[in-house]
Amino acid sequence: MICNLINEVFKHAAARQDAVPRVGQRADKDNPFLHRDAQFLDYPKLVTGIADGDLDVAAGTTWMWSRPDLQCSVDTLFVDETGQMSLADVLAVAGAARNVVLRGDPQQRAQPSQATHPPGSGVSALEHILGDRATMPPDAGLLIDKTWRMHPDLCRFTSDTFYDGKPTAMPDLVRQEILGDPPLSGSGLRVIEVPHEGNSNASPEEAAVVAELVGSLLGHQWRNHSGALQPIGIEQIMVVTPYNAQIRAIQSAAVGAGVTGLRVGTVDKFLGREAPVVIYSMAMSSADDAPRGMEFLYDLHRLNVATSRARALAIIVASPDLARVHCQTPRQMLLANALCRAWESGM
Repeated sequence: MICNLINEVFKHAAARQDAVPRVGQRADKDNPFLHRDAQFLDYPKLVTGIADGDLDVAAGTTWMWSRPDLQCSVDTLFVDETGQMSLADVLAVAGAARNVVLRGDPQQRAQPSQATHPPGSGVSALEHILGDRATMPPDAGLLIDKTWRMHPDLCRFTSDTFYDGKPTAMPDLVRQEILGDPPLSGSGLRVIEVPHEGNSNASPEEAAVVAELVGSLLGHQWRNHSGALQPIGIEQIMVVTPYNAQIRAIQSAAVGAGVTGLRVGTVDKFLGREAPVVIYSMAMSSADDAPRGMEFLYDLHRLNVATSRARALAIIVASPDLARVHCQTPRQMLLANALCRAWESGM
């Protein structure tokens, strides 16, 4: 995420023809997440660079900004992904700046947690502000109610299902579409049913279908938001799945079909990323086969992230029995409703 933000800083500076930003980043020299345009600095050099005005932007994790020698060191601290960050962590870094901007979306991914904690400690910093609301109220902060990624058809599903219908797509995104034959053409959400039984965390049936879909998409074209046609290569496709076992199954099926370099991973790997086409393989045969219960596979955050990575087309590959779940609690009804809504939108 730090690299994504630094990318945007340089992009906007170039668009406005501003001077090239001087960016310092705290990272080990061989760290793969060290941004290519940032200076890699150790803690003492970062502290000195900020104090002497030699840096326009300093970037690092909570470990860096919570250091005593960086207290009151910058004017404004942007804390990214506070929908996944604990209130304690935000308070720890807040002393580094005179102004703190919290940015994030609790509807995307919940705060990661391990072990057992007191009630309420699992609530992220932004969730403390939002309470039980899906979007930010005007008296508490700013709601970014426009997407610069998703086609309006795809945005409509995401908006209505997870955000009270508030976000809309930028007008030029209506141009985004995949060219080719149905169902792998156009834009929006598609559901491809793959019947199978007894699968809990890996489905060879779905893996084979995913490999076939990827092979069919390669070599086709897609139209971007400016109307330009571009070829669909392996970098224009992302495959998301909840389970590591299904990652391996899909990779194996793809290689067997002659497809190499396919990007396959869990929701956590692709958070913040995007592609013209995203395929979401759910792997499990039915809710009864869920080793962790409905809470994991039907998790609203996971479905939200998986489908909203797509710019033009999101494809859910899943067993039809997942939409035929027998709910026993109101919470289970809420979880199943989002997936059933995807079924209705994508069929």
